[in-house]
Amino acid sequence: MLKLTFKKQNGVGLIEVLIAVVILAVGLLGFAGLQTQALRTNYESLQRARASSLAEDILDRMRANQFHAIENDDYEREFGDDVGDAGTDCSSESCTPTQMAEWDMDEWFNNRLRVIIPTADARITKNPQGLPVTPADDSANRIYRVEIRLVEVTEMQNNAGAQAAVINDDAEDQLVIFQYESYL
Repeated sequence: MLKLTFKKQNGVGLIEVLIAVVILAVGLLGFAGLQTQALRTNYESLQRARASSLAEDILDRMRANQFHAIENDDYEREFGDDVGDAGTDCSSESCTPTQMAEWDMDEWFNNRLRVIIPTADARITKNPQGLPVTPADDSANRIYRVEIRLVEVTEMQNNAGAQAAVINDDAEDQLVIFQYESYL
């Protein structure tokens, strides 16, 4: 009589489980990296949207004081220039166009730009291409460029008050200049 004997395989199921766990771990690491990149990109997009909104804000202020902005340089500034205190609160009292320009710049730079994006600086230039201006045609003086330079930091760094990233050695790698040009 024939006897059938079956041999049990030992350890094969354990190897299959180990391989499945390794594949799952690699997949989870990939997903975590993807999630981190998505959060970083989302925050960078938020910073750019804020910069766009701020550029629109100062250009709207210049349009409200349009003749003064075209004829004078009160709205122009360079990176690093100090914007002093306006002294006159034009929201509650009448102002001359010059006082309005000073108030606009103080309000926009100190109370909007520096509050919304603490690591930002701005340059505002009239006639950025250097087009010729004649008494008959001053349209080149109606072109303004707003450049907002910011250091892109992560949301976690921003929440922790890491404006020190501006001073870091690698801050140059994080510098972004957002340009917005408009005709008044």
